Amino acid sequence: MSVGPTECPPYVLKEMSRPIYDLRDRDLIEIHLENLELLRRIFHSSGKIMVFASSSFSAMEAAIANLVEPGDPVLVINSGFFSGFMAEMAQIHGGRVFLTPSFEEQPITLDAFENALSECDAKVVCMVHNETGTGLRTPIERLCLLAHSYDALTVVDVVSTLGGMRVDVDGWRIDVAFAGCQKCLNVPPTLSVASISERAWQSFENRKNPVKLWYLNFKTLKMAIGEKPIFPYTFPIHSILALNASLKHLLAEGLENVYERHKRESTVAKRFVRELGLSMHNRCEACPGCENEEAYCALTVTAFKTPIQAMKVVEKMEHDHGVRISAGLREHQEDVLRIGHMGWQAQPPFTKATLTSLASTLKNLGLKLNYEEALAGLL
Repeated sequence: MSVGPTECPPYVLKEMSRPIYDLRDRDLIEIHLENLELLRRIFHSSGKIMVFASSSFSAMEAAIANLVEPGDPVLVINSGFFSGFMAEMAQIHGGRVFLTPSFEEQPITLDAFENALSECDAKVVCMVHNETGTGLRTPIERLCLLAHSYDALTVVDVVSTLGGMRVDVDGWRIDVAFAGCQKCLNVPPTLSVASISERAWQSFENRKNPVKLWYLNFKTLKMAIGEKPIFPYTFPIHSILALNASLKHLLAEGLENVYERHKRESTVAKRFVRELGLSMHNRCEACPGCENEEAYCALTVTAFKTPIQAMKVVEKMEHDHGVRISAGLREHQEDVLRIGHMGWQAQPPFTKATLTSLASTLKNLGLKLNYEEALAGLL
């Protein structure tokens, strides 16, 4: 139950053991084309869909490198660990980066965002839907619409939400949304995916300066998304097969059912943590009301504060119970614990086993909490 890479379900592992295909095998090409269409449905996108033979950080850099030219103003919403990488990449590729003040425990307000937009005249705005390190959900559905009113292109990290929470690329006017397949899609960490709007594609094609990348250049990858696609280089073939199985299972369940399942397991976990007497990392007044539209904790991560060193809890819990959760990142690596509700692992048996194991571990470490009350509510 870590926040990723997540456990691979049996139907994904089965695909990983199939005989190898040639990269130009007609059957493999057909599966790849099907993946693009299935991803289009999950992104809710009418734009171009790309698959990258690398991690989600490569999709992040591809989005930024192909849209940002030297001197372009780039606004980055500073929501935590992963937004910092967006700022760093934009700077490396020549952008003039404007970083908002930190919004780590509560999301940026529309007024603060509009002030930042008006001050920097951004060509590109970068944001993270869910900061996996803290479980903070940014209201991208509002921010992207506002950014478009200022004629800015929007680049959104949906790494830990795609396939677990609604991502409406067309409805929310997201120009580039990217994700890794190792989170809610439950595929081994080998692929990342992106949706690219026609507006973003036109901006790429009208660049004055060439993109200083080959492997992640949209021009290089364009040959893999046409009617008769050709992979520009070696792709992880078994991961393409695994992605196909994962996407089909998601759509067979029904996306609204998938989102509801994640919402339910997230609510159970957050309520349990609060009933124990621990505090969530984010200051969400709606917690644990994950169904509340104003709630801003992500449905795919439960991040909470721990008075015991986080890795001590993680290691003892895995040793004693065979259940693994995650510690926080950077400055929160010792005081934050995180539970992942992502894809296949967002199910009642896994949630219940994780929470009971957490309670047992904390109790054995000597922490005095409301164990009976919390467990009674869970069982």
